[in-house]
Amino acid sequence: TVSTTFLSKDAIIGGENMVVNSNFEYALSGWTYTNSANAERWSIHSDGTLRYFDNTTITNSYYQLFSETPIEVSTLVGSEVTLSFEYKIIEKLVLGSAAIAYIRFYTEEMKDSSSQADAVGYYNFYVGDDYVNGTWDRCERTVTVPEGAVCCRVAAYCAAQGEIYWRKYQLEVGNKSTSWKTSVQDAELYASNLSNTLSTE
Repeated sequence: TVSTTFLSKDAIIGGENMVVNSNFEYALSGWTYTNSANAERWSIHSDGTLRYFDNTTITNSYYQLFSETPIEVSTLVGSEVTLSFEYKIIEKLVLGSAAIAYIRFYTEEMKDSSSQADAVGYYNFYVGDDYVNGTWDRCERTVTVPEGAVCCRVAAYCAAQGEIYWRKYQLEVGNKSTSWKTSVQDAELYASNLSNTLSTE
């Protein structure tokens, strides 16, 4: 059986992934948290994916791991961009918010912030309150870069006790997600590391 998928005439296909270390191949390089208290909850699992684990009794606390360097979008104001990623929820004991990721846009004056209150526009990615998939699912959302935005940050986000995994973040121009690919910055970093390795052998 041969199946054919037809794209809408309004589909705009992007290409370049704008997220640095989007598959956590360089551990948590390029990602950071709001305070050091969050550090113990975030780690790289043995399979190379981002892991969040919390078995404390604290509720109504919000933990985020976001892109450390703001992603430049000043030339994309009014254009559509699509953020996609894969996630796996093993256990979710308490959920103060059903959001598991976000993208936030900032003006020039607020480009060093990661706060939702300072954002000129923000979009959250939600799953059901009691949702546990136990296997990898892909989530995507297309948004329009708001007026005044010069940069954005993407994040893994959790307000739960439990165990959740993320991988293959991708932010690209257009309203249709494409297969995950490494960013230009990561490709350059890999080439540089490979060159350094070869030169020392």
